[in-house]
Amino acid sequence: ADLLQRRGQAKAANSNWAGSIVQFSAALALNPTCVATRYKRAVARFHQADFEGAHLDLVRVLDLEEGNLDAMVLLAKTLLEMRDVAGCTQVCTDVLEREPKNIPALVQRAEAQLLQQQWDDVIRDCDAALAADPKCALALVRRGEALANMDNWEAGYA
Repeated sequence: ADLLQRRGQAKAANSNWAGSIVQFSAALALNPTCVATRYKRAVARFHQADFEGAHLDLVRVLDLEEGNLDAMVLLAKTLLEMRDVAGCTQVCTDVLEREPKNIPALVQRAEAQLLQQQWDDVIRDCDAALAADPKCALALVRRGEALANMDNWEAGYA
């Protein structure tokens, strides 16, 4: 299983997502409870736009290792790709209850809030992300999108 996982990692490093999925799947056939391999297969499936497959793997990862923040953030991204905005928002909120300054969760929730036209919430989450990392480009972009939708152009320059 270790050799198959290493082969999968090598293929993923070269963005050979389909090949990495094959290797990770073979490794999981030998060791179905390996959290790291299942998470890596979820990442590869996400990159292949197999969001249902990524979702299944991430749910299993979280069954095996509750509170895995990386898996939770990727699950939120996956849910948003599957057009489950409320699910994405809830998973991000769960992450932020555990780690309030989790920048990927703040930015992901802001993206979901943009889709729901919750401009003030977008700005709040982006400001929190920027307080933790003033160079967070995605937070700056999301914040700017919210301000533009509010016709608040001047605040975008502040």
